[in-house]
Amino acid sequence: MNKGSVLLDTCFLINLQNEHCLHHKQAKEYYAYFLENQISMYVSTISIAEYSVKGSYVDELPVSNFKITPFTISHSFSAGPFAALALENRKKVEMESGYNRTVITNDVKLLAQANVESHIKYFVTADANITKTFEAIFQSEQIANFKIININIPTSQIFPDEKKPSIEIPAEIAAQIPVIPHNDLFSESNIY
Repeated sequence: MNKGSVLLDTCFLINLQNEHCLHHKQAKEYYAYFLENQISMYVSTISIAEYSVKGSYVDELPVSNFKITPFTISHSFSAGPFAALALENRKKVEMESGYNRTVITNDVKLLAQANVESHIKYFVTADANITKTFEAIFQSEQIANFKIININIPTSQIFPDEKKPSIEIPAEIAAQIPVIPHNDLFSESNIY
């Protein structure tokens, strides 16, 4: 893998923080993998805003290992056409398969950020449906800069030639992930 960067989706951050989330183990594995392979992890100001609806970004996440990327005017120029493609595709997917998902404007903005920032090679998410919802965007010629990583797929399948993550997360990495007691703040039914 090119030692480019990754952009972390909000649901990745929630799964990393909350040990009761369905994909907590996978999020920790990817987090350790990125640290061990010196892959820069970026978090959008959009994800910080989403996370802050129910949590404290600074207090609950290992922020010292993340780089913040603000949503800029160049990102917005890409987000508009992406939203148009996603909305058009949503109608097609609904008619063909009956699958219905709201086009989330923040998801469109995050994908636009990943596309505009040439150093970002992957968008990392726990949302298995994102590629279906935004299929038209990924098939358009407008996207060339990044790929989606679904954390449900093991790192060894995504990065077969790279350094494998440790079976156990090293203590110094695990210590950087605050464990917040379960309080239904980010329970499965509350994840946005």
